[in-house]
Amino acid sequence: MKPKDLLLNLSKLIVFFLLPILILWFSSRFIAEYQNQKIIETYSSLLESEIGPLFKFHQDKEFFHFYFSNKLKKIDQSDHPEKKLSLFLKKIKETFADSFNFIVWRPNGKVHKEFTQIKGYKYILKKMFASLKKVKKRVEKQNNYYSEDDKEISPTSIKLLRSYFGRFLLEKQLRNFFLNSRLGKTATISEQDNKRQFWAYVGKHFSVGVVIKSQILKKRIGPRLIIQKHNSQEPQIRLGYLSPTSFRYFGLPRSMQARQELLLEAAKFENFSNGFQVSKNFLIYLRKASPDLIVFSYIPKNSVLIEPSHEAAKIIFPFIKWLCIAIFIFYCYNLTNRNAGLSIRFRLFLIILIANGIPLAMLISSGLSYFSSQKTLLVMDQQQKSLNMLRDMDFRFAAETNKLANLLNGNISRLNKKYKATPWPENELAKLHKLIQKQNPDSYILLDKNGREFLEMDFKQNLIKDYLQAYLLHIENQQKKQLQNKNLISEALLVGKGIVSAGLVMITYHLNKISRQAFGTHRGYAFVKLLGQENHKQNWAILVVRWGINELLTRYGENSFKSFLQKDIPGYVGLMDLTTEKTFTNLSGLHLNLIKECRKAGREKILFNNNFILKNRKYVLAALASENAENAVFFCLYPLPRIENKLLSQRTRVVIFLSLVIILLFYIRSFFSGKLIEPVSELRNGLNNIQKGNFDFSLKKESNDELGELIDLFNSANKSLKELSFGTTVQKSLFPENDFVANNFQLFGKSVFMTKMGGDYFDYVVSRNGASEP
Repeated sequence: MKPKDLLLNLSKLIVFFLLPILILWFSSRFIAEYQNQKIIETYSSLLESEIGPLFKFHQDKEFFHFYFSNKLKKIDQSDHPEKKLSLFLKKIKETFADSFNFIVWRPNGKVHKEFTQIKGYKYILKKMFASLKKVKKRVEKQNNYYSEDDKEISPTSIKLLRSYFGRFLLEKQLRNFFLNSRLGKTATISEQDNKRQFWAYVGKHFSVGVVIKSQILKKRIGPRLIIQKHNSQEPQIRLGYLSPTSFRYFGLPRSMQARQELLLEAAKFENFSNGFQVSKNFLIYLRKASPDLIVFSYIPKNSVLIEPSHEAAKIIFPFIKWLCIAIFIFYCYNLTNRNAGLSIRFRLFLIILIANGIPLAMLISSGLSYFSSQKTLLVMDQQQKSLNMLRDMDFRFAAETNKLANLLNGNISRLNKKYKATPWPENELAKLHKLIQKQNPDSYILLDKNGREFLEMDFKQNLIKDYLQAYLLHIENQQKKQLQNKNLISEALLVGKGIVSAGLVMITYHLNKISRQAFGTHRGYAFVKLLGQENHKQNWAILVVRWGINELLTRYGENSFKSFLQKDIPGYVGLMDLTTEKTFTNLSGLHLNLIKECRKAGREKILFNNNFILKNRKYVLAALASENAENAVFFCLYPLPRIENKLLSQRTRVVIFLSLVIILLFYIRSFFSGKLIEPVSELRNGLNNIQKGNFDFSLKKESNDELGELIDLFNSANKSLKELSFGTTVQKSLFPENDFVANNFQLFGKSVFMTKMGGDYFDYVVSRNGASEP
């Protein structure tokens, strides 16, 4: 090849082959780097959310409240609370030595001597229990809201409690003990080291007070336990902390090189306050929790980021694959040229491969598309099933409230039929009172037309009492007549207080059922029932029973929902009160991301997430804001691998089928091409024998097709050639065997046939005079 042609071919190779591959290579790397930027942005927010609990509970006040609150609530709700409490206190003593002193009260307020480490001062301890109980009741009643003006403990009692517990003790500090685990904290009550902080829990089977010594407050127990638990459960995202002043750290990797890298990034954060950082090997998010503590979360880059070269190779290799396929197709097209030097066997193989390979490729492509769409359909089907289950759970809440309403309606209606418009006797009122108290209401009142209160608990609002009294008059259509009685209630007073007939009609709409009604500042549910004739023509009193939102949700969670969770449920389901974050679920632990999704569902009403990650497992998440329960969200987590496993058996069958098809193709190729090519091979061998002059053979005929006819023709031609060869041999035998040599003469002769045989003849004859004549 000339140098000019070589250079031209080389330039063509670069322009048409290498240059597109290089462009694709660098484009793929650019796309991979862009994806890495998106991944970094995603993990920036994820790392920030993971660090949330550590940042929230790095202080001992918040952590000890969170720790003791969760532990004691679980023990109080267990089957053998006293036994488990004993084991818990024993474990605390073994772990933390004498850092905590416990006060344990029985449900009646008496001190449990066996568990209480503080001796004496029975009256003060009993006073503390009574005060805590009052404060808890007010906090729950006000739905975690407590005004500074609200006072439950008298100044005398506070002074008495301060005399023993510490001079910094205030009533507003005690309220923090009864907020949810993410909002409350312990109280600093004294400057003395042996009783620096105090915390309390008031439960059903026991109540606990914890006096915390100052020695435990310097060891960063909270951050250590949070990091230790998180890092043992989360293999990717890790937590840690660093004290810049003492240079003590916790939660760093074992590798010295990785540890130094993280400490260096923490030092940069100390100087520049850049929260999210990307180092050589880690993505890191740092926050300064206090002047002496930096908390951070980190994840190795190689576990989440894409390697640009590898990603580019993943794109380049398919491109080269399809390019090779295109070259192969072009090559097959060129086989139509007469000069193509391929064997017949290989040509037959290509025909079979192309004829069957294209439908097979289409089948594989259709299969991939089918499985992709099938997975989408299965996910959507599971979403709908989850949504139906969540709606069923929501209806169960309505059924639970209806069940409670039917219980009250049944008892009151029975007595209404018995006494009609006559006021009930005291023994019947006592039975009603006992029935109401069993339902754990927030407050209740039984009021007659004259404003007399027969039953009452925490129903202090006089305006609401006037409202209920006016309704009794309204329902009997005797407003004008009764309003003339100035001793009862005046029309001007009602109008001045905003009580009008249109508002009174709403009570009639909610009669005899539990529904969301706002009676004054109360937020929650109320049951309203008239005592008197069932047709409401004559009534002597009105009953209002109120529950807070949390109370009814708790009742539902501990009854219907708890029994629902005991069934064989495919996945995890739960009910969350968004106000307090109290949750009923069969899922162990509650992740911060799940809380965020539930809050989002509370805003959007319905939420789906087909790739929700919880503890490194993928789920299909469905969440539904309750229509019947205020500020409640039902959620369902269905493991995504279960959906993928449903497709696995189908994929296995398809793979086996395709494998059998491919094996069959190769068998057809080897068997049929061999049968087809065998006569051709025989003909080739026969021609080789003829070329060598061997005519003593005959080809075996295997079939009566065209190739069989060709064998017959070949054998006939071979027979003719054999006869011709014999004639040629005879003719050659007539020629002189040797050249003539005599005297001084030497003669040479040769006969060359135009074909296999000729008609000429020559010989040497010696003449009489000694000469030779031809």
